[in-house]
Amino acid sequence: MAPRTLFRRALDFNARKVTSRFRLPYGDNFYARRWLAESRLDINQMEFCVDPTRLSGPGFRTIQISDLHLGTYVNNEQLVWLSERLKTLEPDLLFITGDFVNRSYREALPAREGLRALAGVAPTYGVLGNHDFWHGPDELAQILNESGVRILRNEHLQIDVAGSSLVLAGVDDWKTGHDDLEQAVRAMPEGDHVRILLSHCPDLLHPAADVGFDLVLAGHTHGAQVRFPVLGSMVNKLMHGEFERGWMKKHSTSLYINRGLGVVLVPFRYGSDAEVTVLDVIAEPVASSDDDGGLESLSVANA
Repeated sequence: MAPRTLFRRALDFNARKVTSRFRLPYGDNFYARRWLAESRLDINQMEFCVDPTRLSGPGFRTIQISDLHLGTYVNNEQLVWLSERLKTLEPDLLFITGDFVNRSYREALPAREGLRALAGVAPTYGVLGNHDFWHGPDELAQILNESGVRILRNEHLQIDVAGSSLVLAGVDDWKTGHDDLEQAVRAMPEGDHVRILLSHCPDLLHPAADVGFDLVLAGHTHGAQVRFPVLGSMVNKLMHGEFERGWMKKHSTSLYINRGLGVVLVPFRYGSDAEVTVLDVIAEPVASSDDDGGLESLSVANA
């Protein structure tokens, strides 16, 4: 791993360890009222095209949410409200890409009703994030699995969805060094399947492209959360390198970085609203990639 990457990894990890300790009084009331209300929640609906040979059926709809950070400014009430909103979007699958809690698995206990409500929206799969590994990741995974959120821990599943075959893999958190993509893809079936990887950290784009995933769904960055002009991008680049938000691509593998629903440190967002990502996976010929292996921005049309 390059020294610059190691530095960013250590900086981000230790900064999060510090900021996760802060919680402003009544911040949950402020954040719930101002940032998870309908007017502030960005329902970002797009289409993601795959080669027609990958789909046996007409396609399917996925929803991605991320970074709930239960225990700070998001609680059970918001999850129940959110589940009702997501049901109206009629997804085939729901993905949750890590940081369910802020500092401890115990923060998920008062939100079990909300977690069950989310899992009732559609078959639900998730991965653990860096905050989830700080105290009791195994206990948290058990709570989530018992609530109906199937946690993928360096493993894959083959799922039939809307008449098509999906190979869904999930890895533990990269920032804390628990990821094992090699194990996750071991004996992964070949053939005409859509291949999606769930990873809390977007850094897994590089090895995922080498494996040949169609799509990587990640979170972690909060889209910078407080994105002041110039300064916000500078801080994000220092912490996360080239990854911030939205679409990126390497070779034939696309990455989408969700901005998340929760927050850390302050109950506030600026220039980076809370996000629900709705992806309609459809069949359409995709141009082959002849890039040089670097990263490129990718724009996918709104549905």
